[in-house]
Amino acid sequence: MKQILVALSVAILALSSCSNNSKLTGVLPDDQFDGSTVYLYAAPSSFEEYVIVDSTKIKRNTFSFSRNVTDTATLQFIDIPDINEPNIPRRAFFINEKGAITLKLDSIPHVSGTPMNDDYQEFQDKTLAIHSKVEKLLMDFQISDAKGDSIPESKVNELTTLRDEYKSYILQYIEKNITNPVGEFYFLSFGDAFDRSKIDELLAKADPSFKAKIKELTGADTAEEPQGVPVGEKYIDVKGKTPQGKEVALSDYVGKKKVVLIDFWASWCNPCIKEFPHVKEAYDKYKSKGFEIVGISLDDEEKAWTGAIKKYKLNWVHISDLKGWGSSLSAPYNTATIPATYLVDQNGVIIAKDLRGDELSRKLEEILN
Repeated sequence: MKQILVALSVAILALSSCSNNSKLTGVLPDDQFDGSTVYLYAAPSSFEEYVIVDSTKIKRNTFSFSRNVTDTATLQFIDIPDINEPNIPRRAFFINEKGAITLKLDSIPHVSGTPMNDDYQEFQDKTLAIHSKVEKLLMDFQISDAKGDSIPESKVNELTTLRDEYKSYILQYIEKNITNPVGEFYFLSFGDAFDRSKIDELLAKADPSFKAKIKELTGADTAEEPQGVPVGEKYIDVKGKTPQGKEVALSDYVGKKKVVLIDFWASWCNPCIKEFPHVKEAYDKYKSKGFEIVGISLDDEEKAWTGAIKKYKLNWVHISDLKGWGSSLSAPYNTATIPATYLVDQNGVIIAKDLRGDELSRKLEEILN
């Protein structure tokens, strides 16, 4: 399902008699991007792709949009294509509701000014804090593994606790917002992380039109099927062009006696960039043992795509159609947030999804050693 985080939805909502005009102000840490264009993206529903609804220029390290707002809050985002700095987010989400909203783009996006945006930022802060702790733990695991030391059970338990906590925060946020498009967005992004009973419980509280759309898409009152291709299913073949312009299909690599990682990413995706060292380490260690990676970029600019491949030395197979979130390569996988990865075995069956940190290396060690 097209989202986010990730993915993460798009033509602006039709104005109603209850709509009013509110302001979004963006602030950057310095003036290096003055003159760059900022695009505002929106979506009419959780099932639609985001599209550009407005644009403006950065002046004196600030920009602003006057927004048409209805009584139904929606998740929107701004995008600054000229930004290609790891410490300045190119893209940032906010909740489009009545009131003055401030979006600070300094290392990590920070939104404030209205009740739902303050709550959204609190949610982001909590999940980011957990993510940082998990990254540190995984780094400790990696160091211990390199030294040949055993990993204490207490550390493994700590990692499990953190992941449960992360999942709990996401669930709480979805439950709080399931009756509006923001909650629907996160449900479509993370719903498959919960068991069937919790999914049904969430859907029972959702808007009837949302439940009807889920049923229309899946043939059942569940979001389990639209959340990407499940583990245990066959991969879906797609074709794209390499940076050299050659047309390549996943089937050129999958099922060729290799374990293949299908990696959905983009040059502007900071979480993707943070994962590169782990992915590169796994590739260098296991490529001679039958491991391959096919990176599928959700970029929409060739220069940004090829520049990131060169900059971060991503020396494996890459394909894209340069259509961003509208990519025909990611659509069959219902890619809502990135990074999104699928580990496919020698028979073309998905055996794991979204392995982070050294989880990928650990899984490959289990399979290939």
